[in-house]
Amino acid sequence: MDKVLIQEYEPKYRESCIDLLRKTFPGTSDEKTFTYRFEERGTPPLIIIAVDGEDVVSFNSWIPWKFRYKGKEVVGFQSGESATCVNHRRKGIFGKILRYADRIVLDKEVDFFFGFPGPMSYSVFFKSGYRPISTLYFRLNLINPIRKKEKISNTDVEPCFGEYLYQDERLTPVFDQEYFSWRYLRNPKKYNIVEYRNGSNKALFILRKKKWKCIAELVLLDCQFNNYNPSFIQDAFSYIEKKYAREVILLRTYFNENSDRGMALRNTFKMKVKKGYDVFVAKPVSDKVDKNILYNINNWDIMPHCVDDL
Repeated sequence: MDKVLIQEYEPKYRESCIDLLRKTFPGTSDEKTFTYRFEERGTPPLIIIAVDGEDVVSFNSWIPWKFRYKGKEVVGFQSGESATCVNHRRKGIFGKILRYADRIVLDKEVDFFFGFPGPMSYSVFFKSGYRPISTLYFRLNLINPIRKKEKISNTDVEPCFGEYLYQDERLTPVFDQEYFSWRYLRNPKKYNIVEYRNGSNKALFILRKKKWKCIAELVLLDCQFNNYNPSFIQDAFSYIEKKYAREVILLRTYFNENSDRGMALRNTFKMKVKKGYDVFVAKPVSDKVDKNILYNINNWDIMPHCVDDL
């Protein structure tokens, strides 16, 4: 351990970082995903590495997200892609990386850390001061597998960024042009972006086709509405079901069901999956958001789009 150095990322370690991430996440992490996640965003990420000689042996990243809360813009850094090489695991290196980030983040414009740690890293996050906010169980909407697929014309989607509803008294991720372009259009992953209109009512869906337990599905990462009228919400999801009939058999997502958006969604997503979930954790950095607000899931309007590997 004496020869392992914990430090902030430098470009000279780029290839070693990519090599470590590629070995840890074969098939899902490579130079393209590294470029997208860490080099193409206006606000730079925070990356802390552990170096043994010339080799990066541990890596953790925090990706910036803008949130609205009571007329203010606050910045949360999500702990995202992380890896430690096999020969350096169980030596406390990851905990040292988290503590190092605590020291240097005070010089940056960060209001809180948050994340969705996997089972292997739960205890390290908790020992480093992150608090569990909620277990976000996935919810399902089954699509009739024998429903006739309807031909729906595809048109260019132009999101109405200033028109979608959001709750000012909830911590709500900012949905704007910069975020939309980076998160979905420039992402190496492929997303289905679908708009539904009925008169002046508008809905935008961001979906990703996946296989879940060998079942063809659509993950609903985000949805935006300018109207929460129940009949309009029902029509909008009916449109999605018609568009993807016989391609997938379920929609999967999660949300805070006590938010305005969550209350609009819960009649569509009535089934809750106890074995499918993300644990949501956070840690305050500045005093811009009171910790009692931060630690209460009812103060959040959040969906899976904040999970960077989806």
